[in-house]
Amino acid sequence: MNDDFIVPLAIFLVIGIVVAVSTYLSNKNRILRELKKSPSKPINTVKDKEYVRLHGTVEAINDPLIAPLSKRPCVYYHIIVERKGDKSWHTVINDFKYSPFYLVSGGEKAKIRAHDKSALLFHLVVDHNKRSGWSTNPSQAMTQYLKSQNYDGQTWLFKSNKTLRYKEAILQIGEDVVVKGNAEWKRLEEPIEGFNFSRLLELTGNYRQRLIVTDLPKALKTLPKRR
Repeated sequence: MNDDFIVPLAIFLVIGIVVAVSTYLSNKNRILRELKKSPSKPINTVKDKEYVRLHGTVEAINDPLIAPLSKRPCVYYHIIVERKGDKSWHTVINDFKYSPFYLVSGGEKAKIRAHDKSALLFHLVVDHNKRSGWSTNPSQAMTQYLKSQNYDGQTWLFKSNKTLRYKEAILQIGEDVVVKGNAEWKRLEEPIEGFNFSRLLELTGNYRQRLIVTDLPKALKTLPKRR
């Protein structure tokens, strides 16, 4: 076979393999594969120590977080800021923050919390996109956020704006969500307003069995309709 044909073919195959492996290992696809292993269960049927999948709506436990760019109340936010290079975009900030929340389903609640970021596997739909650059100044919210991350949004030469794009995804109060985690029933030391049970299910995660949180439409579309 002609070398002029073999070399481009080999490069094409290597690129294809790298793309396929990256796609397979992405958080989104890891989550969808894990969720396929088990259907969602009613909260009152969950067994202690079970790695279980639930679905319901988000309810804040404490004061909600405020997403830095869109200023929306939420319990999770994830922000990615990318800088335009000569040939591609480069991630300069990859930041997320979360707080424990209640998942409400069928008149019952479960507390969802991660002990640390390494125990959490999540993917939220990006629904807030912005861009700034030579001809578009960053908003006040963008500028404040860049400063909070100790990132200079200007080039050294002429102090002009770098070309940046901002992606923000949040988990809002009242939003439908799918979670999967390690279950533990805990007796309540103090009553929860509007909650008439003496025990509360808590879902957490660890390095082997992550706490999965997602609002992906593909994960939500198989959920039973609420009555």
